[in-house]
Amino acid sequence: MKRSHKLTTAILLGFGLLSVANAADGEIKINGSIQTQGSKALYENDSENDLDGFWIRGNLGVKYTADDFEATINFRMWSTAFNSGTEIITPQLYFGNYKWALEQNKFNLKFGHWETDWSVGGNFGTYLDKKIGTHAFMGRAGAGQDGVELGWNFGPSTLNAMVATTYDPDDPNSKTPFNRGYLRLEDNLKLGKPVELTLAYRVNALDPMLKPAVITHRAGLKAAYTVLPSLKLYGELGYINTGKDDEVKKDADGTWTSSVKPEYAQDTYYLPFYIGLEVPTAGILSNLMFEVEYIKDREELVAGSDELAWSVAAVKKLGRTKIQLSLFSEKEISDPALGLRVTTSL
Repeated sequence: MKRSHKLTTAILLGFGLLSVANAADGEIKINGSIQTQGSKALYENDSENDLDGFWIRGNLGVKYTADDFEATINFRMWSTAFNSGTEIITPQLYFGNYKWALEQNKFNLKFGHWETDWSVGGNFGTYLDKKIGTHAFMGRAGAGQDGVELGWNFGPSTLNAMVATTYDPDDPNSKTPFNRGYLRLEDNLKLGKPVELTLAYRVNALDPMLKPAVITHRAGLKAAYTVLPSLKLYGELGYINTGKDDEVKKDADGTWTSSVKPEYAQDTYYLPFYIGLEVPTAGILSNLMFEVEYIKDREELVAGSDELAWSVAAVKKLGRTKIQLSLFSEKEISDPALGLRVTTSL
């Protein structure tokens, strides 16, 4: 979707949601933050820059909450220095969520644009929704999509079923909404206070409805066990399997017009996983986490990458400000880099 169309959609949806909010009995809350982030390799990487990555951005939004409806609209702002010489304000999140309660059952219907951030850790995870293989400082933020989701909460289970569209700038089939897309199922299980367990499945079921396409099945399991408030063992396991079809290939001119570009190379499967340990620091830090990730044949996905990756992450909250500092491996485990993000909330 073009940026101008996204902005127009967000504004129209925003006016609609605020109209509902004005007529209903609920709470409106303004939220926002200023964020800056920088990273630097601690090894010789032939970079002539003082920093390998740096940006500053602003976030501003409004959230409406009521018993039967909630809505969120957030905008992200970049200056000319960090967006190819053009100042930009772009919608990041905009969705509405209707809620109903029927005896012991709770239902919700969500529509709009939002992120599915599936990780329980720092730098790794979210295998269900993000392209695996790459890793960097805070490199696994949520994956955004436009879609509709139905949720059902009963007993220890919260089940969500989503239909969402996929956008790939290299695939012209995805430039028309819902010419490409997927089904996503997620079940959060509350098995007791110290245990967190979530199962999920995603399949690009909309892709082959119009043109030849191969199916990629993704399954995920994330779990966490909290021993003490700041002592937690956690991790995530993914399974990604892509089929094969000789009809699915580039056209003679090198485009993907006649068939759908596969999510991963055909006839491949991966079992990515990571494990993490959060340890207490006697109140010195808010969080201190150690993580290790393994993806067999990662070099097929990112040339020159080791199968193993590691990260040490520290978080400190000071009033409205959160400081996140990570030491992590880049492509090779012997290539450390340092990243820092500072977020100040309004």
